[in-house]
Amino acid sequence: MTVQRPADLVPMSRARATLGVSSRTLRRDTASGKREDLRSPGGHRVFRMADLHVLNAEREDGRTGVLIYARVSCAGQKDDLVRQIEDLERAAEGRVVLATFSDVASGLSDKRRGLKKLLRRVEDGDVSAVLVTHPDRLARFGPGVIEHHLACFGCVIEVISKALRAAVEKELVA
Repeated sequence: MTVQRPADLVPMSRARATLGVSSRTLRRDTASGKREDLRSPGGHRVFRMADLHVLNAEREDGRTGVLIYARVSCAGQKDDLVRQIEDLERAAEGRVVLATFSDVASGLSDKRRGLKKLLRRVEDGDVSAVLVTHPDRLARFGPGVIEHHLACFGCVIEVISKALRAAVEKELVA
């Protein structure tokens, strides 16, 4: 549907910035009917600011969730992978866990399916945090690059410290 561009309509770049989502997410949402597909006279997607404010209010009402990511380096460490996931699930108690991702691969590898799926999921814009047991679970070197990418979509990395794990273990023993 082509519309004239009144003052309350904004281009995709401003809608992305307002919602903290990617262009891909906005295109997918209009294709699925989740958002109305309005077009400028030049054929570009535009969005009503009022609709964006409603979406932001819904997100701020706690409709966002967290993702869990765990990684081990080899198949012989699968018990540790299970323990990491259990620790992270306990740490996420009271929050919505949208998905859990894991990999059995080197922290240096760029062929980790779980991490790639996690990054794509964060780009959907409804993830507030990624929970990990240690920063090196994301990447052996340069986890700050991943942290920066996540921040572009309004997401932070939460590291569940050894102290918290010790407290949880102590609680389980008691």
